Amino acid sequence: MDIDLITLQLKLALREPGCPLCRLYHQAADRYIRNLLWEHVNDGETRLHFVRSLGFCPTHAWQLQQTEIATQGDGLGTAILVEDLTRRILMELETALGDMKRDTVRPSMSMWRRWWRPLRHWWEQRLARSARTSASSGAPGLWPRGRCRVCELSQNSEATYLEWLVRGCMQAEFQEWVRASDGLCLAHLRRALALAGPERAQAAHFLMRITYEKLTRLDRELQEYIRKRAWEYRYEPKLPSEQSAWIRTVAFFAGEKPEVIGVERTPCP
Repeated sequence: MDIDLITLQLKLALREPGCPLCRLYHQAADRYIRNLLWEHVNDGETRLHFVRSLGFCPTHAWQLQQTEIATQGDGLGTAILVEDLTRRILMELETALGDMKRDTVRPSMSMWRRWWRPLRHWWEQRLARSARTSASSGAPGLWPRGRCRVCELSQNSEATYLEWLVRGCMQAEFQEWVRASDGLCLAHLRRALALAGPERAQAAHFLMRITYEKLTRLDRELQEYIRKRAWEYRYEPKLPSEQSAWIRTVAFFAGEKPEVIGVERTPCP
């Protein structure tokens, strides 16, 4: 990724509400999903990743569905992708049911087969790389053999932005951009501090100090929000920053929720 482009995207994200790294992560996820729906539904490599991971994680699976509704007005692309998965799961279940039926018809099993069957299932587990697949399940294809592709690519982008944010926090000009922003959520603060390490203690100190200042102000607004809910203070003016304080506090601890343009949604955990 071009260095100037990374800096520009960081600067733009710092101007927006909320944690800039959460925003950049969700933007990367949104770009991948939109590109997938626009021109890669029938791409072989894309379909291979989709099949190996048995689709996307819950959050990105619903984001795929809702993005297509918001941008295309129907669900054709999503339908094509999940229909392929559905057929594969049906084949897996059909095979497993056939095995179970044969075992029921032939209850008498030689010592060799009694030993070989669990060994075969153990080997299928290793191939599927799934510790959750039990030897008695008989259907290893019900477990994914890869990670959610949206998570994978978005986290790669996120790691790049995080590295350049830490580097930027060593410079006075970049520090001013961060100071003018809403700051980082707790999860990204922890990761930034771990990445800074002793070698970039100046960046770590700056991030901790700026977070302390912003969190102190947020806590005051949160206290006012709570106080003005009491009966005796109910007529006091309620400032917009106080009204949103509880939501921004949730975002600090949980991270910013993903957004799809034109769609109101609650992300899966």
